[in-house]
Amino acid sequence: MSVLATIGERRMPDESPESAFADSGIGPLRCNPVEIVELVTMAIEAGGSAWVRANSHSMAPTICFGADVCLESPRDLTIGTVVLAMLPRGLLVLHRIYAIDGDRILLRGDASGIADPAVVRSAVLARARVMSVKGVEREIGPRPWISMHDVKRWLRPLTSRARNFWRAMRSAGALA
Repeated sequence: MSVLATIGERRMPDESPESAFADSGIGPLRCNPVEIVELVTMAIEAGGSAWVRANSHSMAPTICFGADVCLESPRDLTIGTVVLAMLPRGLLVLHRIYAIDGDRILLRGDASGIADPAVVRSAVLARARVMSVKGVEREIGPRPWISMHDVKRWLRPLTSRARNFWRAMRSAGALA
């Protein structure tokens, strides 16, 4: 049993020719977070998997916007595992486990520098196993050695120094 749903309320254009479900005739369901929780839970409890479509860039470059992600039972939760979880304020996220402290789990998107609010293990609905982009499937592995947050953090001081250099040059009259 598999379900394809879109996380969140953002409308995605149907990409059925390139979707992993193109041959089966199953199209994307537009669901609210409560419906997605129900569909994913039913699919996993029946021993199957569920497919959801990522609708943000928070997991770039690991999971790109519009990628179909296969979810399965949330067993073997370790640091680095990508999971579908419900945050305390009711937001559904597909993020990586950043830290585990007893029953509390911290999540963070690969492209984000800020961790999500802590969730309890029962808020983790599923584990992401595979993603599909334009019909090409690949395993979701560990966090990339460099994230967008890391790049921004490294570039910020350089851009600040360059800006200060050009301001000094301009005020000294070196630039005509």
